[in-house]
Amino acid sequence: MIEEKQYVIIQRERRRGHEGDIRLAFQALHINDKAIDDCLYERIAQLDARSETMSDELSAIMYEQRFFQHAKDTESPHLLSPEHRHDVRLATLLTDIGKTGPSDSTHDQREVITSIFAIDGNIDGTKVTIEQYISKNFPEADHQHMRASLDVMGIDRGVTMREFWNMHLDWGYEILQNSTTSPDVILIAGSHHLLEGNIPDDIINFETGKFQVLGVDREIDTRDVLVALFDKYDAQRRRAGVNHETAIEYLYGRVVENETLDRLPDFVRDLFMSAIVDVDIALAEEVIDKGSRS
Repeated sequence: MIEEKQYVIIQRERRRGHEGDIRLAFQALHINDKAIDDCLYERIAQLDARSETMSDELSAIMYEQRFFQHAKDTESPHLLSPEHRHDVRLATLLTDIGKTGPSDSTHDQREVITSIFAIDGNIDGTKVTIEQYISKNFPEADHQHMRASLDVMGIDRGVTMREFWNMHLDWGYEILQNSTTSPDVILIAGSHHLLEGNIPDDIINFETGKFQVLGVDREIDTRDVLVALFDKYDAQRRRAGVNHETAIEYLYGRVVENETLDRLPDFVRDLFMSAIVDVDIALAEEVIDKGSRS
């Protein structure tokens, strides 16, 4: 398990903003260096330099560490093999790779996309367009360049910010398909917004609860569920600023009343519910001081 001192070292390395330093940070997390392509490291470095996204992913991995220690101690049915634990860690790091833009975007275009995603304000994304968002949040000197970049990428500046934010799911799915990332990790990362119903088209057979794409033929399992739960838990703790108990209540609420889970076989909701029980116990005491994150 990574101790607080190691966590600080990892944060220091990734704050330097260089691909080589980020590689060292990932190695400290026991992420197989060969599992991430050079092109992905470049995108991760850009994302890390402009936003708190990688801090969020790192927090989720801290949760993963605490969770699996609990699962081991209690012989939980959610205890995963070393290989599946690696899948969870790697997928967690890659869930938001799409926040760097489309798979064919240039370095400069990715800078525009990541800068838009980097602003983490509490707004109603259904009522604000990209055009309005740029006008309000960026210097006027940047507007023309940003608009031109979005136009070249074929992104309609009239769509809402919610629609724009959701684009990262399909972008990330395509980016990972164009890498050497394993199909299972691609699907775990691609389904991390399953509870919201925001997933790439046709990656799940809703009648069977199976992934049947990219050569994979398996049911939704603990790996997929945990990455989705850690993502939601951290968002509640960081963005909403709520305590552990409230975050857990939120997770239960999202699972009990959920139109997407209603379309899937019962075992999927049961898996989420049983995993939340372990998440609740494992994360009752914070892994890290949220105030120490940078």
